[in-house]
This record gives sequence, structure tokens and C-alpha cells, in this order.
Amino acid sequence: MVKSDSGEIVNRLFQESAFSSDAIRLNGITIDTAPYNLAKNLRAFGVTAGFSNSSALNSWEHTQINLYVAQGSGLKQVLENLVLVKRLYELDADCATSATITLRTLAIATTGSHGYADLNIREKTTEIKGRKEKNECNETEKTFSNSYTLRFNGERYVVPKGLQY
Repeated sequence: MVKSDSGEIVNRLFQESAFSSDAIRLNGITIDTAPYNLAKNLRAFGVTAGFSNSSALNSWEHTQINLYVAQGSGLKQVLENLVLVKRLYELDADCATSATITLRTLAIATTGSHGYADLNIREKTTEIKGRKEKNECNETEKTFSNSYTLRFNGERYVVPKGLQY
């Protein structure tokens, strides 16, 4: 973190391999400055990373977020690898398609754990199936919704395996 008026570094953290990319392309990293007010006078910021593969028939992509708070002259990671966007596509030349698209939003809850606000996760998953019927491609779509609450355990927010990469 730097002071905007002088450029002076006030907080830093080095994380070797903070985002791993093995046979999957790292599309970019962005700073998320949404107001993640986790406690009184404690605001987190997010770092998101997007990943994808290069397959035309079986494509895959996801975006994940980590949250950090200032701690002394350093930064403390309080949320690790929560997947916000996940898209999976399987295609063939004869209309037999399958896609699953999951979108999650992150919001600050009014409840808390160990002095930090809980995090509410809202999830919407859309499943799309395509098949050929009478020489025409037809698709069906189903949408499911879920919600989760992530609680701070005194060290970090516990992210269930199903919400991680």
C-alpha cells in the first residue's frame, strides 16, 4: 500500500506463488477497492486474478479473490482463493453442448466472528445443455441459487473447498 500524495510505501507483503498457474493462463490481476469494512476502522481490499485455458472444445475459466488488511507495516491475508466466477464449457460439432456458469457476490454481513464481520456469499449457477433434435440445436437451461456465510476463525476466513479453485 502506498500513500497517494507521496508514493511512500506504508504496507507491503510478498507472497511467493500467491496465485498458481499450471497449464492454465493467468489473464490478469486487479485491485478490488470495494468497501470491505471488516471491523471498526478496519477496511480490507481485494486482489482478484483471472485464469483460463485455451481449449476450444472444453474451455474453462475462473476469477478468484484474496482479501488483505493492513497490519503494522505489513499486510495480512484474511481471505484466500474464493472463486467469484467459474465457467465450464464442453462443445462438440453436433449440438451436444454443456455449460456451467457460476457467479458469486461477496457482501459484508451484520453478524461477526472473532471481532470481524462475517462475509455473505450469494451464488447463482446456470447449467445449459444442448442437443440436436430433428436437425435443430436446442438448449435447456436450469438455474440454482445458494448462499453461504464465511466466518473469521481468529486468523482468516474459512473458505469451503467447493468455493475454492
